[in-house]
Amino acid sequence: IEVIAKTDPLADLSSTKVGPTSLAAWVTYFDPSTPWVRPTKAAPDGRMDPTRALLQVRALPGSGAPLAAETISIRARSLGGVALAASTAGQPDALLAWTAMDYKVPQVFVTVVDDKGKKLRQRMLTRAPGEKSDVAATGVGDGWLLAWIDERSGDAEVYAARINRMLLSAGPDKRITSAAGSAAEVALVARGPDALIAWSDARDKDQPGVGDIYVAALKGSDASLVGSEQVVEKTPRHSRSPALALVGKGALLAWIEESVSPSGASGDAEVRVVELGADARPLGRSLTIPLSGSAPNALALECRDDACRVLMNAVRDGAAGVWASDWAGGKASAAVRLMSLSSAVPPTISPALLGREVLIADRAGSEGRLRRLLVDWK
Repeated sequence: IEVIAKTDPLADLSSTKVGPTSLAAWVTYFDPSTPWVRPTKAAPDGRMDPTRALLQVRALPGSGAPLAAETISIRARSLGGVALAASTAGQPDALLAWTAMDYKVPQVFVTVVDDKGKKLRQRMLTRAPGEKSDVAATGVGDGWLLAWIDERSGDAEVYAARINRMLLSAGPDKRITSAAGSAAEVALVARGPDALIAWSDARDKDQPGVGDIYVAALKGSDASLVGSEQVVEKTPRHSRSPALALVGKGALLAWIEESVSPSGASGDAEVRVVELGADARPLGRSLTIPLSGSAPNALALECRDDACRVLMNAVRDGAAGVWASDWAGGKASAAVRLMSLSSAVPPTISPALLGREVLIADRAGSEGRLRRLLVDWK
Protein backbone atom coordinates (compact mmCIF):
# COMPACT_ATOMS: atom_id res chain seq x y z
CA ILE A 1 0.00 0.00 0.00
CA GLU A 2 1.34 3.44 -0.90
CA VAL A 3 -0.06 6.97 -0.98
CA ILE A 4 0.34 8.48 -4.46
CA ALA A 5 -1.46 11.77 -3.78
CA LYS A 6 -2.01 14.00 -0.74
CA THR A 7 -4.37 16.83 -1.55
CA ASP A 8 -7.75 18.33 -0.74
CA PRO A 9 -10.55 15.78 -0.19
CA LEU A 10 -11.19 13.85 -3.40
CA ALA A 11 -14.38 13.96 -5.46
CA ASP A 12 -13.57 11.30 -8.06
CA LEU A 13 -10.77 9.15 -9.49
CA SER A 14 -10.07 7.08 -12.59
CA SER A 15 -7.27 4.97 -14.04
CA THR A 16 -6.21 3.21 -17.22
CA LYS A 17 -3.26 1.30 -18.69
CA VAL A 18 -1.06 2.76 -21.43
CA GLY A 19 1.38 0.00 -22.29
CA PRO A 20 3.21 -1.02 -19.10
CA THR A 21 2.34 2.28 -17.42
CA SER A 22 -0.70 2.92 -15.26
CA LEU A 23 -2.21 6.39 -15.35
CA ALA A 24 -4.15 7.66 -12.35
CA ALA A 25 -6.34 10.77 -12.47
CA TRP A 26 -8.23 12.53 -9.71
CA VAL A 27 -10.29 15.64 -9.12
CA THR A 28 -10.66 17.27 -5.70
CA TYR A 29 -13.85 18.46 -4.06
CA PHE A 30 -14.86 22.11 -4.41
CA ASP A 31 -18.21 23.51 -3.31
CA PRO A 32 -19.91 24.77 -6.50
CA SER A 33 -21.94 27.32 -4.50
CA THR A 34 -18.78 29.20 -3.50
CA PRO A 35 -19.12 32.81 -4.74
CA TRP A 36 -16.91 33.86 -7.63
CA VAL A 37 -14.49 36.45 -6.24
CA ARG A 38 -11.60 37.85 -8.25
CA PRO A 39 -8.34 37.21 -6.36
CA THR A 40 -6.00 40.02 -5.36
CA LYS A 41 -3.02 38.24 -6.89
CA ALA A 42 -2.59 35.91 -9.84
CA ALA A 43 -3.26 32.18 -9.51
CA PRO A 44 -0.40 29.70 -10.10
CA ASP A 45 -1.16 29.76 -13.85
CA GLY A 46 -0.90 33.55 -13.96
CA ARG A 47 -4.62 34.20 -14.44
CA MET A 48 -6.60 36.61 -12.28
CA ASP A 49 -9.41 34.08 -11.83
CA PRO A 50 -10.22 32.11 -8.67
CA THR A 51 -9.18 28.48 -8.53
CA ARG A 52 -11.70 25.64 -8.21
CA ALA A 53 -11.20 21.88 -8.08
CA LEU A 54 -7.74 20.49 -8.81
CA LEU A 55 -7.46 17.96 -11.67
CA GLN A 56 -4.22 15.98 -11.86
CA VAL A 57 -2.78 12.92 -13.60
CA ARG A 58 0.12 10.80 -12.40
CA ALA A 59 2.02 8.13 -14.33
CA LEU A 60 2.94 4.94 -12.48
CA PRO A 61 5.47 3.05 -14.66
CA GLY A 62 5.61 -0.73 -14.62
CA SER A 63 9.13 -0.44 -13.20
CA GLY A 64 10.76 2.40 -11.36
CA ALA A 65 9.34 5.19 -9.24
CA PRO A 66 6.07 7.01 -10.02
CA LEU A 67 6.51 10.23 -11.96
CA ALA A 68 5.51 13.60 -10.56
CA ALA A 69 1.83 14.47 -10.84
CA GLU A 70 0.86 16.63 -13.84
CA THR A 71 -1.71 19.37 -13.22
CA ILE A 72 -4.33 19.53 -15.98
CA SER A 73 -6.56 22.18 -14.43
CA ILE A 74 -6.94 24.18 -11.24
CA ARG A 75 -10.50 25.15 -12.23
CA ALA A 76 -12.21 21.80 -12.78
CA ARG A 77 -15.68 20.97 -11.43
CA SER A 78 -16.10 18.23 -8.86
CA LEU A 79 -19.62 17.38 -10.03
CA GLY A 80 -18.41 16.35 -13.47
CA GLY A 81 -16.04 13.73 -12.13
CA VAL A 82 -13.14 12.44 -14.20
CA ALA A 83 -12.73 9.58 -16.68
CA LEU A 84 -9.55 8.13 -18.22
CA ALA A 85 -9.59 5.87 -21.29
CA ALA A 86 -6.56 4.51 -23.11
CA SER A 87 -6.24 4.74 -26.88
CA THR A 88 -6.99 1.52 -28.77
CA ALA A 89 -5.16 2.74 -31.87
CA GLY A 90 -1.75 1.53 -30.69
CA GLN A 91 -0.68 4.99 -29.52
CA PRO A 92 0.90 5.68 -26.09
CA ASP A 93 -1.80 8.11 -24.98
CA ALA A 94 -5.15 8.32 -23.24
CA LEU A 95 -8.20 10.56 -23.12
CA LEU A 96 -9.14 12.48 -19.99
CA ALA A 97 -12.76 13.67 -19.74
CA TRP A 98 -13.84 16.26 -17.15
CA THR A 99 -15.94 19.39 -16.72
CA ALA A 100 -15.31 23.07 -15.99
CA MET A 101 -17.06 26.42 -16.25
CA ASP A 102 -16.97 28.46 -19.45
CA TYR A 103 -18.58 31.89 -19.15
CA LYS A 104 -20.41 30.65 -16.03
CA VAL A 105 -21.88 27.59 -17.83
CA PRO A 106 -20.67 24.01 -17.11
CA GLN A 107 -19.14 22.29 -20.14
CA VAL A 108 -17.43 18.97 -20.90
CA PHE A 109 -13.71 19.16 -21.66
CA VAL A 110 -11.46 16.51 -23.22
CA THR A 111 -7.68 16.27 -22.91
CA VAL A 112 -5.26 13.82 -24.52
CA VAL A 113 -2.34 12.93 -22.25
CA ASP A 114 0.73 10.84 -23.02
CA ASP A 115 2.06 7.89 -21.05
CA LYS A 116 3.80 10.31 -18.69
CA GLY A 117 0.55 12.11 -17.89
CA LYS A 118 1.56 15.24 -19.82
CA LYS A 119 -1.09 17.21 -21.72
CA LEU A 120 -0.85 16.85 -25.51
CA ARG A 121 -4.13 18.34 -26.75
CA GLN A 122 -7.24 19.82 -25.15
CA ARG A 123 -10.66 21.00 -26.28
CA MET A 124 -13.99 22.09 -24.86
CA LEU A 125 -16.37 19.47 -26.24
CA THR A 126 -19.83 20.85 -25.43
CA ARG A 127 -21.29 24.30 -26.05
CA ALA A 128 -24.74 24.10 -24.51
CA PRO A 129 -26.60 25.49 -21.50
CA GLY A 130 -27.39 23.40 -18.43
CA GLU A 131 -25.49 21.29 -15.94
CA LYS A 132 -22.99 18.64 -17.13
CA SER A 133 -21.94 15.77 -14.85
CA ASP A 134 -20.91 12.11 -14.55
CA VAL A 135 -18.49 11.87 -17.49
CA ALA A 136 -17.51 8.46 -18.89
CA ALA A 137 -15.16 7.47 -21.73
CA THR A 138 -13.89 4.41 -23.59
CA GLY A 139 -11.45 3.89 -26.45
CA VAL A 140 -12.99 2.78 -29.77
CA GLY A 141 -11.10 2.42 -33.05
CA ASP A 142 -8.94 5.48 -33.72
CA GLY A 143 -10.68 7.61 -31.07
CA TRP A 144 -13.03 7.57 -28.14
CA LEU A 145 -16.69 7.48 -27.20
CA LEU A 146 -17.83 9.75 -24.37
CA ALA A 147 -21.07 9.91 -22.41
CA TRP A 148 -22.28 12.25 -19.70
CA ILE A 149 -25.37 13.61 -17.95
CA ASP A 150 -26.61 16.82 -19.56
CA GLU A 151 -29.40 19.20 -18.52
CA ARG A 152 -29.50 21.39 -21.63
CA SER A 153 -33.16 20.38 -22.18
CA GLY A 154 -34.13 21.19 -18.59
CA ASP A 155 -34.08 17.51 -17.57
CA ALA A 156 -31.08 15.32 -16.72
CA GLU A 157 -30.55 13.15 -19.81
CA VAL A 158 -27.74 10.97 -21.17
CA TYR A 159 -25.75 12.43 -24.06
CA ALA A 160 -22.86 10.87 -26.00
CA ALA A 161 -20.26 11.87 -28.58
CA ARG A 162 -17.55 10.33 -30.73
CA ILE A 163 -14.17 12.06 -31.14
CA ASN A 164 -10.98 11.08 -32.95
CA ARG A 165 -7.41 11.31 -31.67
CA MET A 166 -7.22 14.96 -32.72
CA LEU A 167 -10.38 15.60 -30.62
CA LEU A 168 -12.57 16.30 -33.66
CA SER A 169 -16.22 15.26 -33.24
CA ALA A 170 -17.96 12.86 -35.62
CA GLY A 171 -21.07 15.02 -35.80
CA PRO A 172 -23.19 16.72 -33.12
CA ASP A 173 -23.71 15.38 -29.58
CA LYS A 174 -26.23 12.51 -29.49
CA ARG A 175 -29.11 12.57 -27.02
CA ILE A 176 -29.49 8.99 -25.78
CA THR A 177 -32.47 9.33 -23.41
CA SER A 178 -35.72 11.28 -23.69
CA ALA A 179 -37.80 10.54 -20.62
CA ALA A 180 -39.12 12.58 -17.73
CA GLY A 181 -37.05 11.95 -14.61
CA SER A 182 -33.37 12.28 -13.80
CA ALA A 183 -30.69 10.11 -15.39
CA ALA A 184 -27.41 9.74 -13.49
CA GLU A 185 -24.14 7.82 -13.16
CA VAL A 186 -23.07 6.69 -16.61
CA ALA A 187 -20.93 3.58 -17.26
CA LEU A 188 -19.41 2.91 -20.69
CA VAL A 189 -17.39 0.03 -22.14
CA ALA A 190 -16.21 -0.66 -25.70
CA ARG A 191 -17.31 -3.91 -27.35
CA GLY A 192 -15.57 -4.39 -30.69
CA PRO A 193 -16.25 -1.35 -32.89
CA ASP A 194 -19.21 -0.27 -30.74
CA ALA A 195 -19.94 0.17 -27.01
CA LEU A 196 -22.37 -0.64 -24.22
CA ILE A 197 -23.71 2.03 -21.93
CA ALA A 198 -25.52 1.78 -18.59
CA TRP A 199 -27.02 4.40 -16.30
CA SER A 200 -29.46 4.92 -13.44
CA ASP A 201 -32.75 6.55 -14.41
CA ALA A 202 -35.49 7.75 -12.06
CA ARG A 203 -38.29 7.91 -14.63
CA ASP A 204 -41.03 6.06 -12.70
CA LYS A 205 -43.60 8.74 -11.81
CA ASP A 206 -44.98 6.51 -9.03
CA GLN A 207 -41.52 6.45 -7.36
CA PRO A 208 -39.99 9.90 -7.89
CA GLY A 209 -36.25 9.95 -7.34
CA VAL A 210 -35.97 6.14 -7.25
CA GLY A 211 -33.89 4.90 -10.18
CA ASP A 212 -33.61 1.68 -12.14
CA ILE A 213 -30.64 0.59 -14.25
CA TYR A 214 -30.98 0.95 -18.01
CA VAL A 215 -28.64 -0.35 -20.72
CA ALA A 216 -28.20 0.30 -24.44
CA ALA A 217 -25.72 -0.13 -27.28
CA LEU A 218 -23.97 2.80 -28.97
CA LYS A 219 -22.57 2.88 -32.50
CA GLY A 220 -18.83 3.40 -32.38
CA SER A 221 -18.74 5.54 -35.51
CA ASP A 222 -20.91 8.39 -34.21
CA ALA A 223 -22.18 7.49 -30.68
CA SER A 224 -25.77 7.09 -31.89
CA LEU A 225 -28.16 4.65 -30.23
CA VAL A 226 -28.30 1.11 -31.66
CA GLY A 227 -31.79 -0.32 -31.24
CA SER A 228 -33.52 0.87 -28.09
CA GLU A 229 -32.68 1.29 -24.41
CA GLN A 230 -33.99 -1.30 -21.97
CA VAL A 231 -34.44 -1.53 -18.24
CA VAL A 232 -32.43 -4.30 -16.57
CA GLU A 233 -34.78 -4.88 -13.63
CA LYS A 234 -37.69 -2.92 -12.21
CA THR A 235 -37.20 -2.90 -8.44
CA PRO A 236 -38.86 -1.06 -5.54
CA ARG A 237 -35.44 0.07 -4.30
CA HIS A 238 -33.09 2.69 -5.73
CA SER A 239 -30.63 1.20 -8.24
CA ARG A 240 -27.46 3.26 -8.75
CA SER A 241 -23.72 3.25 -9.51
CA PRO A 242 -23.64 0.85 -12.49
CA ALA A 243 -20.34 -0.66 -13.64
CA LEU A 244 -19.70 -2.58 -16.89
CA ALA A 245 -16.97 -4.96 -18.03
CA LEU A 246 -16.76 -7.29 -21.03
CA VAL A 247 -17.15 -11.02 -20.37
CA GLY A 248 -17.86 -13.82 -22.84
CA LYS A 249 -19.86 -12.54 -25.82
CA GLY A 250 -21.49 -9.83 -23.74
CA ALA A 251 -20.74 -8.05 -20.48
CA LEU A 252 -21.18 -8.19 -16.75
CA LEU A 253 -23.18 -5.42 -15.13
CA ALA A 254 -22.90 -4.61 -11.42
CA TRP A 255 -24.76 -1.97 -9.42
CA ILE A 256 -25.84 -0.98 -5.91
CA GLU A 257 -29.42 -1.56 -4.83
CA GLU A 258 -30.47 0.41 -1.76
CA SER A 259 -33.58 1.23 0.24
CA VAL A 260 -34.60 4.87 0.51
CA SER A 261 -36.56 6.23 3.48
CA PRO A 262 -39.45 8.70 3.07
CA SER A 263 -37.02 11.45 4.12
CA GLY A 264 -34.69 10.50 1.24
CA ALA A 265 -31.98 8.99 3.45
CA SER A 266 -30.27 5.78 2.30
CA GLY A 267 -31.03 2.57 4.14
CA ASP A 268 -29.81 -1.00 3.73
CA ALA A 269 -27.96 -1.78 0.49
CA GLU A 270 -26.50 -4.63 -1.54
CA VAL A 271 -24.45 -5.17 -4.70
CA ARG A 272 -26.17 -7.01 -7.54
CA VAL A 273 -24.67 -8.44 -10.75
CA VAL A 274 -26.16 -9.79 -13.96
CA GLU A 275 -24.64 -11.06 -17.18
CA LEU A 276 -25.68 -9.34 -20.40
CA GLY A 277 -25.76 -11.03 -23.79
CA ALA A 278 -24.36 -9.69 -27.05
CA ASP A 279 -27.64 -7.81 -27.54
CA ALA A 280 -27.21 -6.15 -24.11
CA ARG A 281 -30.21 -8.05 -22.71
CA PRO A 282 -29.88 -9.72 -19.28
CA LEU A 283 -29.20 -13.46 -19.34
CA GLY A 284 -31.48 -14.36 -16.48
CA ARG A 285 -32.08 -12.67 -13.15
CA SER A 286 -29.48 -10.76 -11.19
CA LEU A 287 -27.81 -12.18 -8.08
CA THR A 288 -26.66 -10.57 -4.85
CA ILE A 289 -23.02 -10.63 -3.75
CA PRO A 290 -22.82 -11.83 -0.13
CA LEU A 291 -21.27 -8.98 1.85
CA SER A 292 -21.46 -10.18 5.46
CA GLY A 293 -23.74 -7.45 6.79
CA SER A 294 -21.76 -4.58 5.29
CA ALA A 295 -23.48 -1.71 3.47
CA PRO A 296 -21.82 -0.95 0.09
CA ASN A 297 -21.33 2.66 -1.01
CA ALA A 298 -19.29 2.35 -4.22
CA LEU A 299 -17.95 -0.38 -6.50
CA ALA A 300 -15.58 -1.22 -9.35
CA LEU A 301 -15.61 -4.12 -11.79
CA GLU A 302 -13.02 -5.86 -13.96
CA CYS A 303 -13.31 -9.01 -16.10
CA ARG A 304 -10.71 -11.16 -17.81
CA ASP A 305 -11.61 -14.15 -19.97
CA ASP A 306 -14.76 -15.58 -18.35
CA ALA A 307 -14.14 -14.45 -14.77
CA CYS A 308 -14.72 -11.10 -13.08
CA ARG A 309 -13.79 -9.34 -9.86
CA VAL A 310 -16.04 -6.89 -8.01
CA LEU A 311 -14.44 -4.42 -5.62
CA MET A 312 -16.64 -2.64 -3.09
CA ASN A 313 -16.27 0.21 -0.61
CA ALA A 314 -18.49 -0.71 2.32
CA VAL A 315 -19.21 0.12 5.95
CA ARG A 316 -19.75 -2.41 8.73
CA ASP A 317 -20.38 -1.41 12.34
CA GLY A 318 -19.37 2.16 11.53
CA ALA A 319 -15.98 1.18 10.06
CA ALA A 320 -15.18 1.68 6.36
CA GLY A 321 -13.30 -0.88 4.34
CA VAL A 322 -12.69 -2.37 0.90
CA TRP A 323 -14.15 -5.77 -0.01
CA ALA A 324 -13.65 -8.06 -3.00
CA SER A 325 -15.68 -10.83 -4.62
CA ASP A 326 -15.09 -13.11 -7.61
CA TRP A 327 -17.75 -13.91 -10.23
CA ALA A 328 -17.58 -16.81 -12.67
CA GLY A 329 -20.09 -19.11 -14.31
CA GLY A 330 -23.06 -17.17 -13.05
CA LYS A 331 -21.99 -17.45 -9.39
CA ALA A 332 -20.40 -14.92 -7.04
CA SER A 333 -18.18 -15.72 -4.07
CA ALA A 334 -18.79 -14.24 -0.64
CA ALA A 335 -16.93 -10.94 -0.38
CA VAL A 336 -13.72 -10.86 1.66
CA ARG A 337 -12.30 -7.80 3.41
CA LEU A 338 -9.26 -6.48 1.60
CA MET A 339 -8.32 -3.52 3.80
CA SER A 340 -9.65 -0.92 6.22
CA LEU A 341 -10.01 2.76 5.41
CA SER A 342 -8.95 5.49 7.81
CA SER A 343 -11.66 7.89 6.67
CA ALA A 344 -14.64 8.53 8.91
CA VAL A 345 -16.51 9.78 5.83
CA PRO A 346 -18.58 7.11 4.01
CA PRO A 347 -16.41 5.94 1.08
CA THR A 348 -18.69 6.89 -1.83
CA ILE A 349 -15.96 7.36 -4.48
CA SER A 350 -15.70 4.29 -6.70
CA PRO A 351 -12.29 2.57 -6.55
CA ALA A 352 -10.36 1.73 -9.72
CA LEU A 353 -9.25 -1.80 -10.57
CA LEU A 354 -6.41 -2.63 -13.00
CA GLY A 355 -5.42 -6.25 -12.47
CA ARG A 356 -3.23 -6.37 -9.36
CA GLU A 357 -3.40 -2.57 -8.96
CA VAL A 358 -6.20 -0.95 -6.96
CA LEU A 359 -6.73 2.78 -6.43
CA ILE A 360 -8.72 3.87 -3.38
CA ALA A 361 -9.82 7.35 -2.27
CA ASP A 362 -9.30 7.84 1.47
CA ARG A 363 -8.93 10.67 3.95
CA ALA A 364 -6.65 11.47 6.86
CA GLY A 365 -8.40 14.19 8.82
CA SER A 366 -9.11 17.02 6.38
CA GLU A 367 -6.54 15.75 3.86
CA GLY A 368 -7.55 13.68 0.86
CA ARG A 369 -5.35 10.72 0.01
CA LEU A 370 -5.18 8.49 -3.04
CA ARG A 371 -3.87 5.07 -2.09
CA ARG A 372 -2.51 2.44 -4.47
CA LEU A 373 -2.63 -1.21 -3.46
CA LEU A 374 -0.72 -4.00 -5.16
CA VAL A 375 -2.69 -7.17 -4.54
CA ASP A 376 -1.77 -10.84 -4.94
CA TRP A 377 -5.27 -12.09 -5.77
CA LYS A 378 -4.22 -15.72 -5.42
